[in-house]
Amino acid sequence: MKQFLPLLALIGPLAGLASAQTTLISQDSFDYPATDVLGGKTGGTGWLFPWWSGNNLDDALISSPGVDAIGEQCITNNQDAGSYRLPDYTNFTQIIDAENRFGIDNTVFWISFWQQKAPGSTDEYGGFSFNEQLVAEKLFVGSPWQSGELGMQPVGGAPVTITGSDPNVLTRVVIRLEHLPGDENIKVWLDPSVPHPDAAQFPPDLDEMVPDFVWNEVRLQSGSNQGGLTGWLFDDLVIETEGGSFPNIGNNYCIGEVNSTGAGAAISAVGVDFAGGQPLSLIASGLPQNQFGFFITGIAPGFVAGPGGSQGNLCIIGQLGRFTAPGQVQNSGVQGLISIDVDTNNMPLNPVVAIQPGETWNFQLWYRDNNPQTTSNFTDAISIFFN
Repeated sequence: MKQFLPLLALIGPLAGLASAQTTLISQDSFDYPATDVLGGKTGGTGWLFPWWSGNNLDDALISSPGVDAIGEQCITNNQDAGSYRLPDYTNFTQIIDAENRFGIDNTVFWISFWQQKAPGSTDEYGGFSFNEQLVAEKLFVGSPWQSGELGMQPVGGAPVTITGSDPNVLTRVVIRLEHLPGDENIKVWLDPSVPHPDAAQFPPDLDEMVPDFVWNEVRLQSGSNQGGLTGWLFDDLVIETEGGSFPNIGNNYCIGEVNSTGAGAAISAVGVDFAGGQPLSLIASGLPQNQFGFFITGIAPGFVAGPGGSQGNLCIIGQLGRFTAPGQVQNSGVQGLISIDVDTNNMPLNPVVAIQPGETWNFQLWYRDNNPQTTSNFTDAISIFFN
């Protein structure tokens, strides 16, 4: 316990600022044999079914080399013929409607992929679509028909493109889709320097409102080449949801003692209270600005006042796990907030363990403060029962 302040002094300068917290839904790096058909392939993670790519399985093919470090890439092969796949919604029942579709209000999704019009291709459009299976395409992001640029187009609406963009150039497309009451907001970045850009710091290349829609399927497609050469390249398709798309879980207990803000800091948890690697994020708020801290965890709740000279209360006893892996020790920044995603299959005890059904785990944040001298403090604690 008494090692807390020296530990933070050593690791604090190495820690980074908190970033957008996302949870992976689906991903595919097209790690399949080169020149094979895409149809029927089952690779990647987080999908309900294999790729459907036409009755002959060849509406897209596997092309080598890939853009990312894993696998190859896919290339469209038959004009105006898409390749379709359904993200696995079964671990995300909190953010789907009664018909197992994404798009309920106040949920946020990030979609990213590499794309490029293949050399020699005469396709007049190509890109990624949000679909409702067996119903309709809902929103297209890529190069709209005859635009010669990258952009987006809602079904039945006019295309909006990014001036100066070029579909012939390999581009990482990053999409933030926010489902709101009424119309939806879509932001698009081309080749951003971070995977989940903050719009305030990295203004998007497009920021548009589009009509309300729901979706449960994605499509990769190109065409309208009037019998010319079909070819649009895609790689490293990633679909995520923001942590805030999940409900708050757990029960708070103990006391977060007053810190230099004049109030106590609090912990909350959002995610799924089921064992087996389900989404879980921890958030600590009300922290002093620009101070470092890390989360701790354990099985047994308890109470130790002022451990090691701290101004706060330790509310977990017994064996403690510390979330101190790279990126987990964070600075509260100007918002006074620290958050992390937790892998419940790899809890940082010694040895590492997975949370099992029927177990209750407790979490708390230990953080540095100046109040008025250098000291430490704790948030309150939260207890989560995992089914």
